[in-house]
Amino acid sequence: MCKSKIVHGFLVKVGPSIFTNRTGRTDIRIMRESEWGSREDNGRRYSTCQVLATESLETIRNYYDGNLQGKVLDAAVEFSRSVLTCNHEPIQGAL
Repeated sequence: MCKSKIVHGFLVKVGPSIFTNRTGRTDIRIMRESEWGSREDNGRRYSTCQVLATESLETIRNYYDGNLQGKVLDAAVEFSRSVLTCNHEPIQGAL
């Protein structure tokens, strides 16, 4: 199950990796509203800008033409940590 939040105009989703070489791991997907992409619960379409590995914060994929601003990345990481922490204990394999 994915958790999502709008941060600085971008949709951040934290959930199971869609990549076959990352089975059982969690990714952070940073998405922007576009004419093409997945339709979310708010009725808008979003396409992925960047995918980060939660365990290392390494960029797995970058589809964005520019650089995401630091405040967007910082907020995405902060949100992912809040989602992946249960009773202040990190979920194994995530952080």
